[in-house]
Amino acid sequence: MKKSWFFFAFAAVAAVALLLVQPFSTAQTGDVTVSVSSVSGAPGEEVTVTLFVTENPGLRALSFTLDYDSALLTPVSAAYTDVFGSDYATEIVLENDPIVFNRIFLSEVAATGAFATVTFRIDGTSAAVTPLTLASRGDAGWTLIDGVSSASLSLQSGTVTISAPSAVLTFALASRTAADDAVIRLYPASLTDEAIRADLAAGALDADAALTKGDVLTAEEAFIQSLDLPDNSLSLDLLIDNTAGGYVQTVTLSAGAGEYKLAISKPGKHAPRVLPVTLTGDLDLGEVRLLLYGDVNNDGAVNGEDALQIARYAAGKSSAFGSTKDAAWESYRLFAASVISGGSSPNAKDALQITRFAAGKTSVFDVFA
Repeated sequence: MKKSWFFFAFAAVAAVALLLVQPFSTAQTGDVTVSVSSVSGAPGEEVTVTLFVTENPGLRALSFTLDYDSALLTPVSAAYTDVFGSDYATEIVLENDPIVFNRIFLSEVAATGAFATVTFRIDGTSAAVTPLTLASRGDAGWTLIDGVSSASLSLQSGTVTISAPSAVLTFALASRTAADDAVIRLYPASLTDEAIRADLAAGALDADAALTKGDVLTAEEAFIQSLDLPDNSLSLDLLIDNTAGGYVQTVTLSAGAGEYKLAISKPGKHAPRVLPVTLTGDLDLGEVRLLLYGDVNNDGAVNGEDALQIARYAAGKSSAFGSTKDAAWESYRLFAASVISGGSSPNAKDALQITRFAAGKTSVFDVFA
């Protein structure tokens, strides 16, 4: 811990000065309240905190420290304001850890308000709330002195809230219809997939509805970020994917580091998809494909082959399901195949509805027309 030669000289001057002025001062009692403001900022930014005196029965000298986490914050500058007028002696030891504040006044002051500022650079790289702790310099023998006697110093500490750095999430959204009617949302990871799908359904668009933000945003506080396409807060690139007979759109958005669930829905025929996402930095998910309800083999058509695969799965026979090692993709395929049950285990009823749809008969797929 560093101490400047000025501190020792300051303490000596303070003792002599206070002895000289005490006989001519009016005795006062009461606490003096000193506080430091709380601020927030992002990594690499500079933030300025303000120190206040809010209760002041009369000051002749003031000495205290401001402690901080040097692993997260670096002091850049500090200065006193002129709220107290002229000083007999003053110092701020910025290079000290903690920072030292000392003041002696030419005459008793009873002013209140902002009397000092300190600017810190935020060195922390992850989200945090770090304290700014005020402490009396009791070891100096004089922490605070009014006209005649020592007064109590009431201290109110503050905080610096460091926001999580923004991470970029990129993926290629692939679907069978143009991607300009998709709804993309980031939800807290704590929500269940069922709750997320219910929220998506509540804000779903009609197939022929014009896209406006009012159609897709809800008043619920469940999701952190809700974005629809097109949207100027997203970076978009729409491409025709001739080989797959569908559309691919590159989507880029930003969010703070953390655990999320990425949810994508489209009106009509596509099954909504929910993916867990961990953002610790920039992340590219690659291709995220949306399936048509009932399209088990992902060939862009809902037909008898899909119905056969579902029927085999329901009977415990070998089928198209389980053909990949991607558990998340397999779970989504099962959900998309559950056109009636709506769960994750398609059955014979789902196969029947697909068979009826493929034959042009009335089926659950009529709602997608």
